[in-house]
Amino acid sequence: MKSVITSAWFGVVMIVTILTWTPSCAAQAFYESIPEEAFLREWLVLGPYVAEEKNVAAVKRLQETDLLSDVGTESGIAPSANNTATYKEQTHTWKHIESGSDNIDLLQHVGNHEYAIAYAFATIQSPSEQTRLLSVGSDDGVRVWLNGELVHDNPTARALNKDDDVVAITLKEGDNRLLLKIANGIREWGFNCHLLTSDSAGRLLAAKAARGDSETVQMLLDAGADVNSRTWHGATAYHAAKMSGQAETIKLLEDRKADATVELPLDDFTHSVLAENADAEKPGTCVLIARDGKVVATHAVGMANLEDRVPITRQTRFRIGSVTKQFTAAAILKLQEQGKLNVDDLLSKYYPEVPNADKITLHHLLTHTSGLANFTDAPEFYATVAAPVSNEEMLDSFRDKPVEFQPGEKWKYCNTGYFLLGMIVEQVSEKSFDEFLRETFFAPLGMTHTGVHDARTIIEHEARGYGVDGTDGGIKKARAWDMTRAGGAGNIYSTVDDLFLWNEALFHGKVLSDESLKAAFTPVTVTGDESPMLSYGYGWVIDEFRGLRRIGHDGGLDGFLSRLIRYPDQNVTIVVFHNAMPPVAGLNPVNTADLLSAATLWRETKATASPTIALDVDPATYRDYVGFYRYGAGAIMEVSLDDNRLYAQLTGQPRFEIYPGGGDTFFWKVVQAQVEFLRDEEHKVTSARHTQNSVTFTAPRVAFERNVHLAPEVLDRYVGSYKYSLLQSMAIRRDGERLFAKMTLQPEYEIFPTSETNFQWLVVDASIEFLVDENGKVAAAKHTQNGSTFEVKKTK
Repeated sequence: MKSVITSAWFGVVMIVTILTWTPSCAAQAFYESIPEEAFLREWLVLGPYVAEEKNVAAVKRLQETDLLSDVGTESGIAPSANNTATYKEQTHTWKHIESGSDNIDLLQHVGNHEYAIAYAFATIQSPSEQTRLLSVGSDDGVRVWLNGELVHDNPTARALNKDDDVVAITLKEGDNRLLLKIANGIREWGFNCHLLTSDSAGRLLAAKAARGDSETVQMLLDAGADVNSRTWHGATAYHAAKMSGQAETIKLLEDRKADATVELPLDDFTHSVLAENADAEKPGTCVLIARDGKVVATHAVGMANLEDRVPITRQTRFRIGSVTKQFTAAAILKLQEQGKLNVDDLLSKYYPEVPNADKITLHHLLTHTSGLANFTDAPEFYATVAAPVSNEEMLDSFRDKPVEFQPGEKWKYCNTGYFLLGMIVEQVSEKSFDEFLRETFFAPLGMTHTGVHDARTIIEHEARGYGVDGTDGGIKKARAWDMTRAGGAGNIYSTVDDLFLWNEALFHGKVLSDESLKAAFTPVTVTGDESPMLSYGYGWVIDEFRGLRRIGHDGGLDGFLSRLIRYPDQNVTIVVFHNAMPPVAGLNPVNTADLLSAATLWRETKATASPTIALDVDPATYRDYVGFYRYGAGAIMEVSLDDNRLYAQLTGQPRFEIYPGGGDTFFWKVVQAQVEFLRDEEHKVTSARHTQNSVTFTAPRVAFERNVHLAPEVLDRYVGSYKYSLLQSMAIRRDGERLFAKMTLQPEYEIFPTSETNFQWLVVDASIEFLVDENGKVAAAKHTQNGSTFEVKKTK
């Protein structure tokens, strides 16, 4: 029942045909001819040179230091196998390695070391002087020398992909010395490298066009890539640039005679995109795209039920989570049209025992501005989520929870409000929630495969929910909610076709009156200083995608993720279901829906000029922005300062540099996004206004600073598993100097030390105290959240 913030959708990994070749002197990694298409798999490697301090700044200093100054220097080195090199008492030997894949795994070849440096060397013989394109992928930063000249330097922190960096090089006649220097922060470490041909350059063209990398696009075209080749799921580079709104790249492609009239085969594109990430051994997805009342693309991939080998089809019924909220809101508005209630009614008229009921209106419940505590945030909620519950028992569970703010003062996503709205529908209509929805909406609209989920009823073609384990990447059955615990906040199941019928009827005035729709689609405002995280009406999020008005909602609960969106001005509906949460890589409905939106509306979406770096910004002001910002949906953005450069890292994503755009505004180069840091009357930064894909929201700053640093041996005391209930436990692991906690089938989040034994989450207001005995052993911990504290035992 979570609302998910839109993230970047374009991440293309190219697949290049592998051909084989034989170096004439394998022990020296010597290539007597330039391998066509194939990646260089044989190298001399040296390392690891480990930083004295375990941090990014220390490894960056090593990356910028010539560690080979005593044996020919980085510019002059020409090593052989078994040669040694020493830097500050760290002595290593060049060794010949041969990889069984395109990627060179440095953890395997030089050891599992964090905050370290390794070198890789090869010699390539060229029959004549020629200009070629060298493609390099690395995890993390990389420097490249050719014949002693530094030709490439990218100090980024990133995962290993193919063809991330493309460099134009000039090979001389004869032997050419190629030296790579690869840095590592934490976890994976490796690289790949090959020389592009006109064919492989063509395959890269659309990927680079999508990222707005005009410089590389120019190089690829100059290398012979066909500007109109359909190399990415049937799309051309021009399609890709238009889909991601890259104004400069669009202009470049047009100047190079790209065909702007060619159609994008949407149905084939959709199938290809889904098939690329699908796996018959994993949960999958079902999507539907409709325009002007007609289905133009629909595809299903993956498994609805892994145990019984049942594939997903258009008939598969998924739990839709918080997409339910628009049905609950529509029910309230329908009852208002019938004169049976009013959105300005006080909650005390229906449930006076709820805290602040004499101040909270139905409008506050509909817009997440009530101030009530969100019952799904309580850790004890997940201990009983699989058991059925009555409305009265649910009411008892949150009637004594203190309010978090006064009604209308702030915006905070609140499932409690929508649970209460579902109860009010039943009270006013004198029917069950299921009965009212079925008689009022589902049956009249022909939504014969939609209903309120009941665990006691067998639902034909129902998808089973799964989750991707964040520790080992395995697929596990999700905790099966009894949807009586979700109520009007998220208890509906449906199919892609039924939700298409719903959107067609809703946006053509067949469900609610124009007056009701206007109220539902009007974003709420608050009286406090903090603007809403989402532009939210009554059960719908109202925003823009690349300049186009968009109305919809996301859904998420254990085992299921969903998205239903409408572009009202273009008469476009997009539905995406996925039966895993956490999701299978590449199948997150938010990213899938954004990609399919861009493909469907590539002619209508607005292009955006790339921002330019402001040169008059004083780096001394950067310290004002350092800190943590709560992005919602379980995400925190940490802004850090390193060598007068500002970096931002969102939960679960790599750390990227952000560049000054002027004033308090910064932008990313890896994705079309910017952030403006907002100040109060005392000039202190209090929040961050984030804009991406035409969506803007404000993320409040979290009152926390990294001022407690604990040694790895202290952190290791807390590593293990802690039992929260019969079905739920929390696994804690150490990664370098950081500690991470993961509840059963929930995402993993970092926990931050506030003392030697106390840690806190930043994604939610929760903390944990590890109980250490006189021998330094930990047998239990105290968890505090939503005003309650309870003890959990360490089981291993």
